[in-house]
Amino acid sequence: MKLVTKSTLCALVLAVGASIATAQIAIETDGSNAANLTKITVDGTEYTSFIGVDMTDFNMYNASNTKAYQIVAAGTGPFYGTAASGLMEDLSLTTGYSGMYNLSFDFDTPVVNRTGADIFLFEIIGTETSNVLNVTLNGMTINEAVGGNPFVASGTIVDATSRTGKPSGTGFPPYTVALLEAVSAWESPASIVDADIVYLALDLSDYGVANGGSVSNIVLAGDGQYDITGVVGLANIPESSTYAMIFGACAAGLVLIRRKRKQG
Repeated sequence: MKLVTKSTLCALVLAVGASIATAQIAIETDGSNAANLTKITVDGTEYTSFIGVDMTDFNMYNASNTKAYQIVAAGTGPFYGTAASGLMEDLSLTTGYSGMYNLSFDFDTPVVNRTGADIFLFEIIGTETSNVLNVTLNGMTINEAVGGNPFVASGTIVDATSRTGKPSGTGFPPYTVALLEAVSAWESPASIVDADIVYLALDLSDYGVANGGSVSNIVLAGDGQYDITGVVGLANIPESSTYAMIFGACAAGLVLIRRKRKQG
């Protein structure tokens, strides 16, 4: 099993569609072959808590429209039933599905708009050439790939296994969440060696969300090329000004306590 993980590597986002133009971003994982997400640093602010998602719509299949491709970390088994939908709901950046047409997710809690990146999409391999990656947030759709592949290397390289499967006795599309969870067997057609984990940073301001406003869901649509392995929102943390207010309040409280003690 191969694994090369370069933690704390900063990638300069030069152009991410209409998104972050100059943000300095670092993606860190736990170093396992499943590349579990542990930290995202945006312009020096570290985030170690993430807002997860619940998949509500699923349509990923190959050109023959008869099966879906499942991507799992090398050496791990396939996922069946309800666990199958969890491959894009966990913090493993090596597990997901190949060939995106339509996906939608509800965030576990609303993602709040603050300065810079708010939501991250993760994809494996990162060599696709498609110019179609429509992202819908706050009722606004932006083609993030209009100028070409918008994903940026995270510095994490993994091995993985690509598996194919379909529910027995069904002819689809569309491939829904229910059909995904009905797959009872997966075959292993190929190994993925030294694959890059890449990311796309989304700024809610680009989607018309006011500062301090929030979104509760995200919809993705493509033409079958992108292999999505994760979607997370950044959990809200106090801004530096908020910290100053908190420390100020604490200091004022200590002064009052001291005064009362002296008066007593």
